Amino acid sequence: MTDKSNAGSIASTALYGILGAGLLYYGRTSKPGIRTALATTAGLSLITKAVSSVVIAALAPSRS
Repeated sequence: MTDKSNAGSIASTALYGILGAGLLYYGRTSKPGIRTALATTAGLSLITKAVSSVVIAALAPSRS
C-alpha cells in the first residue's frame, strides 16, 4: 500500500501533465499571438516537469 506522500506526489504529477497538455492544446489551436506563445511554453514546461518527475521516481532506489 502506498503512503499518503507518495499518493500526493502521483496526483500532483498527473495534474501537471493534464494542465500542461491543456495549455499546449490551447496554444496549438488558437490564433498566433503572445497568449499562444505563453500557453505553449507553459504547457511544454509543465509536461517536461511531469515527465522528469516520473523518470526520477522510476530510477530512484526503492524505499523498503
